[in-house]
Amino acid sequence: SPEVSPRNWGTIEMRDKAILALLLHFPVRLNTLSLLLESQTHDMMLSIPKTSMKNRVSVSVEIPDVVREAFQRYFSMVKPSSVWLFPDRKGDRLKKNGLYKAIRKRVSKVLGIKMSPHDFRRCLATICSKSFGADVSANLLVITTQILRQSYDLSDHGDRANAAIHRLAEVTK
Repeated sequence: SPEVSPRNWGTIEMRDKAILALLLHFPVRLNTLSLLLESQTHDMMLSIPKTSMKNRVSVSVEIPDVVREAFQRYFSMVKPSSVWLFPDRKGDRLKKNGLYKAIRKRVSKVLGIKMSPHDFRRCLATICSKSFGADVSANLLVITTQILRQSYDLSDHGDRANAAIHRLAEVTK
């Protein structure tokens, strides 16, 4: 039987929350996220090989407790038969479009507004930049630190943007 079936909507919700928990701390491109294997999350580390990164630079980062907890809730509902970290309902790789739909649904539920993919990415860039600094964030986003500071970081965009960023953290709960 498939790892994630249409009959188990709780698993889909836990998967989506784990996706957002990961993105809130590591704003990788959706194509990269869709290529992640379950085996790349071990020993409290996330290891992304250079073949999965647009800039062909491998990344290894420690998985924060909040992401680990979201993964544990998700994995407790999922049979370990799929190699993909985030499979679709059939157990196949969840592709970019499916990831976008999952993200849009979860973010809309929390914020009560629809958010464009770019606005979501800008929020993630801001959170990641505050947590890990501009160099690590730019590497994950596959942009330069100058572009990150000029076009992605929302820290100076007022209360509304900062409120949205803080509310995004509620997505994983």
